[in-house]
Amino acid sequence: MSAYRLQCELLGHEGAVRSINTSNEEIWTGSMDSVIRRWKRDPSILENESKPTNFYEMEGAAIYNHEHWVTAILYSPNPVHVSDNQVLQGAFVTGSMDRCIRIFNLNGEQVITLRGHEGGVISLAWLRKMDRSLLLSGSWDGTCHIWDTTLQEPLHIIPNHENGVSVLGLEDGQVVTASTGKQVGNEVVDFQLRFWKLGQQKVEFIKSIRDHQGPIRQLITVPQIGFASCSNDGSIKVRTLEGDCIVTMNHPMNAEGKPGFILGICILSCNERLVSVSEDCTARVWKLDGTLIQSIEHPGGLWTVAALPNGSFITGGDDKIARIFTQNAAICLPEAQELFEKAVENARAMRQRGTSVNVDNLTDYDARNSVRGKSEGQIQMFRRNDKAWACQWDRSANSWSDIGEVTGTNSGGVVDGTAYDLVIPVEIEQPGTGEIRKLEIGYNLGQNPSQAAQAFIDRHTLSQSYLRQITDYIIQRAQDYNPPVLDSNANANENVRPSPKQFVFFPATSYNTFESIKVAKLMATLSQFNQQIALEHQVSDKGLICIEELVLIIKQTAFYHASSFSQEQLQILRKIISTWPIAQVYPALDLARLVLIHPQGFHLADENFVMDLLRRGSKTETSNVPIATRFLSLRIVANMFLHSNCRAVIIKRKKEILGQLENYLQFRQKLVLLSFATVLLNFSRLQKEFPDEFSLEEAAQMVAMVVKALEAPLEELSEDTILRIFVAIGSLILERPMIREIHSVETDLGKLHQFINSENIKAYKSADATRDCLNELKEILIMGGNN
Repeated sequence: MSAYRLQCELLGHEGAVRSINTSNEEIWTGSMDSVIRRWKRDPSILENESKPTNFYEMEGAAIYNHEHWVTAILYSPNPVHVSDNQVLQGAFVTGSMDRCIRIFNLNGEQVITLRGHEGGVISLAWLRKMDRSLLLSGSWDGTCHIWDTTLQEPLHIIPNHENGVSVLGLEDGQVVTASTGKQVGNEVVDFQLRFWKLGQQKVEFIKSIRDHQGPIRQLITVPQIGFASCSNDGSIKVRTLEGDCIVTMNHPMNAEGKPGFILGICILSCNERLVSVSEDCTARVWKLDGTLIQSIEHPGGLWTVAALPNGSFITGGDDKIARIFTQNAAICLPEAQELFEKAVENARAMRQRGTSVNVDNLTDYDARNSVRGKSEGQIQMFRRNDKAWACQWDRSANSWSDIGEVTGTNSGGVVDGTAYDLVIPVEIEQPGTGEIRKLEIGYNLGQNPSQAAQAFIDRHTLSQSYLRQITDYIIQRAQDYNPPVLDSNANANENVRPSPKQFVFFPATSYNTFESIKVAKLMATLSQFNQQIALEHQVSDKGLICIEELVLIIKQTAFYHASSFSQEQLQILRKIISTWPIAQVYPALDLARLVLIHPQGFHLADENFVMDLLRRGSKTETSNVPIATRFLSLRIVANMFLHSNCRAVIIKRKKEILGQLENYLQFRQKLVLLSFATVLLNFSRLQKEFPDEFSLEEAAQMVAMVVKALEAPLEELSEDTILRIFVAIGSLILERPMIREIHSVETDLGKLHQFINSENIKAYKSADATRDCLNELKEILIMGGNN
C-alpha cells in the first residue's frame, strides 16, 4: 500500500478545527472561531486527472450563524423532512457549544434551528427507522435527544448520562450512546456504552458496556462489522453490533507513560482502513485487524478526522488548519509535503527545547529601536546572539532598556502550537492512580477568562464543576503577571517595575487586529475581477505579477523580519483600492488588511488612503456594496493601529476618521459590528497611550458610538462584539473619569445601564463567558472611574 502524503492544506479558520464532514461535492469544516467554511476541489481539473489538485474555499460561502464553537457536523445524502410540506434533497446538520442544532440545505442556507439541549451539542448521527430518518444528538448536558425533524422537536430524550454524550444509530435500529464519565472525588468514573431500543412510546434500555479505561469520545459505524469507539485511554475498539470488542488498537504511551487522548476516528471509503487522531499530534492509519499501517505526525494536537469519497482523509486540529492526505502522489501540490514536514520538525523542536520562546521569530536586538513600545514599562523580547533577550520600554527616553536573558517560561509561550501571553501550569491528580498530571493553560491578556477555562475543560475532559475554580485561577495569575524569568547573572535593570493590574479587562492593554492569513484564492479572485472591470482600470499582466510577489511575501511569515514590499507593489494595490468598482474591490481590501500585519506594512497607509477607504466603505447611495467591502474597510483601519507611523496618521486625522466611523452605525450586520467595535476599542487604547492628543469631547464621541452599536438587533451582536464594546467603554471611563460630567455621556451611560441590566444580555446562551468582564464594568461605573 502506498503511503499517505499531504495533498493540500485548507487555511482560513481563526480557531482550532473541531469538526469536519463531506459530501461528494463539498467539504465543511467547523471551528472554535464559530465559523463553518465550505471547500471545493479545483474545478479546472477533472476527477480522473492525475495532476496536483487543490481545494478552494467557496466564495462568500462561509457560515457565521453560530454563536459558539462548531463541535459537530453531519451530512445527509438522503431527503430530510423539515416540515410537512418542505423536504430538503440532502442537508448538513451542525451542533454547537451554543446548545443549538442547525439544519442547512446544500446551498448553505439555514432552514431550521432545533433547541432543547442545555449544554453544548458535541455529537450528531442519523437513525434509519422504517421509512424515515431520525436525528440523534448528544450533548454536554448528559442527554441524547431523538428528533423528528418534521416536527422540529424531540420524540424522546434519554437522560442521566455522565457529562458529554456521543451518539450512533446502528443498522439494526438500535441506538448506542457513550459518555465521558463523571467526577467522583479525584476520579473520573462511569464512562460507558449504553444500548437502547426505540419503541413507539418509549426508549427501552438494553445493556451497558464498560470496557474502556477513560472517557469515550466518538462512535462510528464500521460497515459489515458493527461499530467502533475511541477513548481518552488511547484505544480504539472495533465491535460487533452487539458491542462485543473484536479488535483493539492502541496509540503508544507518551514519555510519561500515559496515553494520548484519541478524539476522533473515521472509516475510509474502501471500508478496510480506519484512521484515528489524537492530542498526541498524530493521525494513524490502521487495518481493521489492528495492524498499524502508518503514523503521520502533525504540528499540533488533532481534534477530528473525516473520510473523503476517493479513499483520502482530512484532519483538523489545534493549529487551525485542515489537511487532506492521499495515497495518490500525483495529485499532491508541489512542496506541500516538504513544507508540512518542516512545520512538524519546527513544532517538535519547540517542544524539545524546553522553553516556549521561538527565538527565530523575534526581532533582532540591533533593530530594536525600529519597534516602538506600546506603553510605559512594556516588556518585549528580542533575538540577541541566538538567545531571547528581554527589554523594557522607557517612554520618557523613547527607547528600550535592557533587562536580561530570558531563560524560563514564567510568562509567554506556546500551548499546542499557539502562542499566548501567559502559559499557566496546572497540576491535576490522575483519577484512580494518585499520579500528578501536569497540564498548561494558554491565556492572552484581555481574553475572556471563562472562555479560556471552558476551552481547557473541554480539551482535557474535566468536570464542568471546575469552570468557576479554573476561571478564578486564571484571573489570579493574570493579576500576578510578571516579566519573563531572567538569568540571575545578567545585569538586571533595577528600575523594572511592572504595574499591578487592578482589573483583568480594563484598561485595554493592546491593540486588537484581524490577522488570519488566508491568501489561497485572493489572486484567482483578483484576476477574475480584473477581466470584468472597465479596461482603463484593469491591472496589466506585469502588475498582477507584482501583486503575486506581494502575496508571497505575506505568506512567508517566518521571514517578516527580513522582507519588505516594493513601492511598485504598494502603488498597484492602492490604485486597485481607489479605482475598482465598489462591488469588486473587496479582495484587494483583504490583501491590504494582510499587508498591514507585516512590519513594513505601514508604508501602504497615509492620510488620503484611510479617508478614501472609509468614505467608499460607508457609501449608501450604491445598492450593490458587499458586506465584505464594509467590514474589510474597518478591519484595515483596525490593523493600522499596529504601527506607530499609522497611529500618528490616525491621531492627525482623528476628527475626520471618527466622523466617518459614525456612518457605519447604519450597517447593522454581525461582521460589520464586530469590526466597528474593534476600531473603537483600539481608539480607547490610543487615547490611553496619547492622552494629551484627545479632548474629553472626542472621548465622549467614542462612548456615544459604542453605546449606539448596542442598539443593533440582538442576533447581530456576537459575544466578541459585546466584549469589545464593554472594554472600550470601561477603558474610556477608567482613563478619563471627568468624561462623566458631560451631559451626553451621562445619557449614554444610562442607556448602557439599561442594556447590561436587561433581558438582552441574559439572552446570550453563553452569558457566563461575559460575566467577569461585565462585573468589572459595573464596578467601574459604580465607582465613577476612580480606581
